[in-house]
Amino acid sequence: MRTLMFVILSAFKRKLAQGLALLILVMPMPLAVADPPLQMTAGGLQFRQLVEGEGEPVVLGQVAQIHLVMWVDDRGQKGTELYNSRGDREPVSFVVGTDMIMPALNEAVLGMKAGGRRLLLVPPAFAYGDKGLEGVIAPETSVILLVDLISVQPAP
Repeated sequence: MRTLMFVILSAFKRKLAQGLALLILVMPMPLAVADPPLQMTAGGLQFRQLVEGEGEPVVLGQVAQIHLVMWVDDRGQKGTELYNSRGDREPVSFVVGTDMIMPALNEAVLGMKAGGRRLLLVPPAFAYGDKGLEGVIAPETSVILLVDLISVQPAP
């Protein structure tokens, strides 16, 4: 009797294992969605194109209207949030190529299309350099930018 029970139990375990294996093979597996590859702007900034956008690419002299989020670069990860135009603030507008803004913003929008989104890894030379921004960003600090290009207007 004991041997018969063992045989039945062993057969049950085998069928159960086969059934689970079949279930695993049949179940849809979630596909890993890889981040888009890093690209390089003409000026040497690394970026990841998250959304392509539509229309003509931005060129020097045009007026870009963007939403912007900026974080301290914490070893390649988003650290402390420094600025977010989406809060109570309005979008940021500037003439592309001006020296009145952080160099990275000019470089960030060149070649973008309206509706586009880029994540940029910004070294200190393209951010606030060796001076930093007193009370906000230490000297020689890298930042991460998320830029959404809302619209592009002709040169003023």
